[in-house]
Amino acid sequence: MTGWQILYYGNPAGMPRMRTRRTKFGVLHYVPPKAPGTLFRNAIRLKAIEKEKLTGPVALRIECLFAMPVSWSKAKKAKHHGQAHTQKPDGDNVAKAVMDGLTAAGVWPDDAVVWSLEIRKVWSVQGFCTVTAVDSGRTFHDEDTDEKPEAQVEGERAGIRDAVPIQRGKRKPVDRGPNRDSGNPNPWAGDVQRSGTEGLENSEG
Repeated sequence: MTGWQILYYGNPAGMPRMRTRRTKFGVLHYVPPKAPGTLFRNAIRLKAIEKEKLTGPVALRIECLFAMPVSWSKAKKAKHHGQAHTQKPDGDNVAKAVMDGLTAAGVWPDDAVVWSLEIRKVWSVQGFCTVTAVDSGRTFHDEDTDEKPEAQVEGERAGIRDAVPIQRGKRKPVDRGPNRDSGNPNPWAGDVQRSGTEGLENSEG
């Protein structure tokens, strides 16, 4: 029995439609290589290429969280957070991009082995997608996903911050010359102030 989960940062995207173009060799059918759905599929493939192979009937769960637009007000964001996402992309197109990416990664011989498919789309502060897969005819239970996606994201980002410390450039101290705190005349003072200071020094001497 095998089960694993992958996490993709960013808004999920649906698989684009096939394009057709006439060439001197005939009609060419292709998928736009720079379309968001194609890039999303390729990212899923790269994340799943090192996962264990799945055998037997596979249950697949896809959780899509879409970042709310920046132009929304705070009240609107608070109202929609965690609510159903009913806009494009369609859920079936997102599932197709994910399953095509897993097929290209070789985690199964064909996506026909998927017997149970769950997909959920909701609004969130940041966009990401979790893909959970279990095989051998099992179904999902609470122990399969014991953490919420938000907690996983924050945990992984915290680990990245701990592993890779942020290096900030050090500013060189600027030598502004002697000042009154050091007992020397302030070179940035006006003539009146400088002359007054010099008078004090002479009187002390």
